[in-house]
Amino acid sequence: MGEILEAIDNYAEVVHGDDYYWTHKWRLDEFLLRGLDKFKSESDPRTNFLKDKSKAPGRAQGGVSKYTGYVNRTVGYDA
Repeated sequence: MGEILEAIDNYAEVVHGDDYYWTHKWRLDEFLLRGLDKFKSESDPRTNFLKDKSKAPGRAQGGVSKYTGYVNRTVGYDA
């Protein structure tokens, strides 16, 4: 339930914020069917829907890389 409320908060900030290009408004039932995944925090909607991507938080500004938690690994190939 907390994930849904968080997605709704993200959606509200984006729809009502001047820094975002997303303006389409959904009823709750539409949001749950069509917008929930787009506005979950893991989908990074507060960056994805920015009008000016240069305003996106970078690591130096305290933002978190979307690759945090990924591990680089070497994959061997048979010759």
